[in-house]
Amino acid sequence: LSANLLRLVREQLRKPVVVHGTEKLPSVPQVRQRYWQLSGQSKLNALTRLFDVEPALDAALVFANDNAGAQRLAAKLNARGYAAAAIDGDSPPDLGAHVAEQLHTGAIDVVVSTDLAAEGLVSARVTHVISYDAPRDTTTYLHRLNHFDPAGSRKRMAILLVSPREMGLLHSLERATLDPITPLVLPERFRS
Repeated sequence: LSANLLRLVREQLRKPVVVHGTEKLPSVPQVRQRYWQLSGQSKLNALTRLFDVEPALDAALVFANDNAGAQRLAAKLNARGYAAAAIDGDSPPDLGAHVAEQLHTGAIDVVVSTDLAAEGLVSARVTHVISYDAPRDTTTYLHRLNHFDPAGSRKRMAILLVSPREMGLLHSLERATLDPITPLVLPERFRS
Protein backbone atom coordinates (compact mmCIF):
# COMPACT_ATOMS: atom_id res chain seq x y z
CA LEU A 1 0.00 0.00 0.00
CA SER A 2 1.20 3.51 -0.73
CA ALA A 3 2.19 5.83 2.12
CA ASN A 4 -0.71 8.20 1.39
CA LEU A 5 -3.22 5.38 1.43
CA LEU A 6 -1.86 3.98 4.70
CA ARG A 7 -2.04 7.45 6.27
CA LEU A 8 -5.64 7.83 5.11
CA VAL A 9 -6.55 4.40 6.48
CA ARG A 10 -5.04 5.19 9.89
CA GLU A 11 -6.85 8.55 10.03
CA GLN A 12 -10.28 7.41 8.86
CA LEU A 13 -10.78 3.82 10.02
CA ARG A 14 -10.97 2.21 13.43
CA LYS A 15 -9.03 -1.05 13.78
CA PRO A 16 -8.34 -1.52 10.05
CA VAL A 17 -7.34 -4.95 8.85
CA VAL A 18 -4.92 -5.33 5.96
CA VAL A 19 -5.43 -8.48 3.91
CA HIS A 20 -2.61 -9.67 1.69
CA GLY A 21 -3.22 -12.10 -1.16
CA THR A 22 -1.44 -15.40 -0.94
CA GLU A 23 -1.14 -15.94 -4.68
CA LYS A 24 1.31 -13.90 -6.68
CA LEU A 25 -0.18 -12.82 -9.98
CA PRO A 26 1.93 -13.32 -13.09
CA SER A 27 3.56 -10.26 -14.58
CA VAL A 28 1.85 -8.60 -17.52
CA PRO A 29 3.92 -8.36 -20.69
CA GLN A 30 3.67 -5.38 -23.04
CA VAL A 31 0.62 -6.37 -25.05
CA ARG A 32 -1.97 -4.35 -26.89
CA GLN A 33 -5.35 -5.58 -25.65
CA ARG A 34 -8.55 -5.40 -27.65
CA TYR A 35 -11.98 -6.94 -27.51
CA TRP A 36 -14.70 -7.68 -30.03
CA GLN A 37 -18.17 -7.68 -28.55
CA LEU A 38 -20.30 -10.21 -30.36
CA SER A 39 -24.03 -10.11 -30.10
CA GLY A 40 -25.80 -12.73 -32.17
CA GLN A 41 -22.75 -13.16 -34.39
CA SER A 42 -21.00 -16.49 -34.76
CA LYS A 43 -17.74 -16.65 -32.84
CA LEU A 44 -16.27 -18.89 -35.53
CA ASN A 45 -17.09 -16.38 -38.26
CA ALA A 46 -15.65 -13.58 -36.13
CA LEU A 47 -12.45 -15.53 -35.51
CA THR A 48 -11.88 -16.32 -39.18
CA ARG A 49 -12.60 -12.70 -40.07
CA LEU A 50 -9.91 -11.66 -37.58
CA PHE A 51 -7.45 -14.03 -39.24
CA ASP A 52 -8.26 -12.45 -42.60
CA VAL A 53 -7.98 -8.78 -41.58
CA GLU A 54 -5.23 -8.65 -38.96
CA PRO A 55 -2.23 -7.39 -40.94
CA ALA A 56 0.44 -8.25 -38.35
CA LEU A 57 -0.84 -11.76 -37.57
CA ASP A 58 1.83 -14.40 -38.10
CA ALA A 59 0.62 -17.12 -35.74
CA ALA A 60 -2.09 -17.26 -33.09
CA LEU A 61 -2.68 -19.08 -29.85
CA VAL A 62 -6.45 -19.42 -29.41
CA PHE A 63 -7.89 -20.37 -26.03
CA ALA A 64 -10.98 -22.50 -25.50
CA ASN A 65 -12.26 -23.36 -22.04
CA ASP A 66 -12.69 -27.12 -22.47
CA ASN A 67 -11.07 -30.06 -24.25
CA ALA A 68 -13.96 -30.83 -26.59
CA GLY A 69 -14.30 -27.17 -27.54
CA ALA A 70 -10.60 -26.93 -28.44
CA GLN A 71 -10.80 -30.03 -30.65
CA ARG A 72 -14.01 -28.88 -32.37
CA LEU A 73 -12.65 -25.41 -33.05
CA ALA A 74 -9.39 -26.72 -34.57
CA ALA A 75 -11.36 -29.09 -36.80
CA LYS A 76 -13.64 -26.27 -37.98
CA LEU A 77 -10.65 -24.00 -38.68
CA ASN A 78 -8.96 -26.75 -40.70
CA ALA A 79 -12.19 -27.26 -42.66
CA ARG A 80 -12.12 -23.55 -43.55
CA GLY A 81 -8.55 -23.80 -44.81
CA TYR A 82 -6.57 -22.57 -41.81
CA ALA A 83 -3.55 -24.62 -40.69
CA ALA A 84 -4.57 -25.36 -37.10
CA ALA A 85 -3.90 -27.95 -34.41
CA ALA A 86 -5.43 -28.53 -31.00
CA ILE A 87 -3.89 -29.49 -27.69
CA ASP A 88 -5.91 -30.05 -24.56
CA GLY A 89 -5.77 -31.68 -21.17
CA ASP A 90 -6.34 -35.13 -22.70
CA SER A 91 -3.54 -34.79 -25.26
CA PRO A 92 -0.48 -37.00 -24.77
CA PRO A 93 2.57 -35.05 -23.56
CA ASP A 94 4.52 -35.62 -26.78
CA LEU A 95 1.71 -34.05 -28.83
CA GLY A 96 2.34 -30.66 -27.20
CA ALA A 97 6.00 -30.81 -28.23
CA HIS A 98 5.02 -31.89 -31.75
CA VAL A 99 2.52 -29.02 -32.10
CA ALA A 100 5.09 -26.54 -30.77
CA GLU A 101 7.57 -27.75 -33.40
CA GLN A 102 4.94 -27.46 -36.16
CA LEU A 103 4.20 -23.92 -35.02
CA HIS A 104 7.89 -23.04 -34.97
CA THR A 105 8.50 -24.38 -38.50
CA GLY A 106 5.38 -22.77 -39.96
CA ALA A 107 3.57 -26.04 -40.68
CA ILE A 108 0.66 -24.64 -38.66
CA ASP A 109 -0.35 -21.07 -37.92
CA VAL A 110 -2.99 -21.57 -35.24
CA VAL A 111 -2.86 -23.57 -32.01
CA VAL A 112 -6.18 -24.00 -30.23
CA SER A 113 -5.60 -24.92 -26.62
CA THR A 114 -7.08 -25.11 -23.18
CA ASP A 115 -5.33 -23.09 -20.48
CA LEU A 116 -3.76 -26.11 -18.80
CA ALA A 117 -2.45 -27.68 -22.02
CA ALA A 118 -0.80 -24.43 -23.16
CA GLU A 119 1.55 -24.34 -20.16
CA GLY A 120 5.06 -23.85 -21.47
CA LEU A 121 3.95 -23.22 -25.06
CA VAL A 122 5.82 -20.10 -26.15
CA SER A 123 6.80 -19.36 -29.73
CA ALA A 124 8.47 -16.39 -31.36
CA ARG A 125 5.89 -16.72 -34.15
CA VAL A 126 2.91 -16.05 -31.88
CA THR A 127 1.78 -12.49 -32.49
CA HIS A 128 -1.81 -12.93 -31.27
CA VAL A 129 -3.32 -14.55 -28.21
CA ILE A 130 -7.05 -14.83 -28.74
CA SER A 131 -9.56 -15.71 -26.04
CA TYR A 132 -12.20 -17.49 -28.09
CA ASP A 133 -13.85 -18.40 -24.81
CA ALA A 134 -13.66 -15.75 -22.10
CA PRO A 135 -11.24 -16.64 -19.32
CA ARG A 136 -12.80 -17.89 -16.10
CA ASP A 137 -11.00 -15.28 -14.00
CA THR A 138 -8.32 -12.58 -14.11
CA THR A 139 -5.49 -14.95 -13.14
CA THR A 140 -6.30 -17.20 -16.10
CA TYR A 141 -6.27 -14.18 -18.41
CA LEU A 142 -2.91 -13.01 -17.09
CA HIS A 143 -1.48 -16.49 -17.71
CA ARG A 144 -2.80 -16.35 -21.28
CA LEU A 145 -0.94 -13.08 -21.86
CA ASN A 146 2.32 -14.71 -20.81
CA HIS A 147 2.43 -17.04 -23.83
CA PHE A 148 4.28 -14.50 -25.94
CA ASP A 149 8.01 -14.99 -26.41
CA PRO A 150 9.58 -12.53 -23.93
CA ALA A 151 12.57 -12.05 -26.24
CA GLY A 152 10.36 -11.36 -29.25
CA SER A 153 10.38 -7.85 -30.62
CA ARG A 154 7.16 -8.20 -32.57
CA LYS A 155 4.00 -6.34 -31.77
CA ARG A 156 1.86 -8.44 -29.49
CA MET A 157 -1.91 -8.45 -29.57
CA ALA A 158 -4.41 -10.00 -27.17
CA ILE A 159 -7.99 -10.18 -28.41
CA LEU A 160 -11.05 -11.26 -26.45
CA LEU A 161 -14.28 -12.35 -28.12
CA VAL A 162 -16.96 -11.37 -25.60
CA SER A 163 -20.73 -11.39 -25.38
CA PRO A 164 -22.63 -8.44 -23.90
CA ARG A 165 -23.04 -10.31 -20.60
CA GLU A 166 -19.26 -10.74 -20.30
CA MET A 167 -18.52 -7.00 -20.29
CA GLY A 168 -18.26 -6.99 -16.48
CA LEU A 169 -15.43 -9.51 -16.73
CA LEU A 170 -13.76 -7.27 -19.29
CA HIS A 171 -13.66 -4.40 -16.80
CA SER A 172 -12.11 -6.59 -14.10
CA LEU A 173 -9.46 -7.72 -16.61
CA GLU A 174 -8.62 -4.07 -17.27
CA ARG A 175 -8.17 -3.49 -13.55
CA ALA A 176 -5.94 -6.58 -13.25
CA THR A 177 -3.69 -5.59 -16.16
CA LEU A 178 -3.77 -1.85 -15.35
CA ASP A 179 -4.32 -1.31 -19.07
CA PRO A 180 -7.37 -0.41 -21.12
CA ILE A 181 -8.86 -3.09 -23.35
CA THR A 182 -10.06 -1.18 -26.39
CA PRO A 183 -12.81 -2.20 -28.80
CA LEU A 184 -11.71 -3.82 -32.02
CA VAL A 185 -12.82 -1.85 -35.05
CA LEU A 186 -12.68 -3.71 -38.32
CA PRO A 187 -11.86 -1.95 -41.59
CA GLU A 188 -15.05 -0.73 -43.28
CA ARG A 189 -14.88 -3.31 -46.09
CA PHE A 190 -14.92 -6.18 -43.58
CA ARG A 191 -17.91 -5.04 -41.53
CA SER A 192 -21.30 -6.71 -41.80
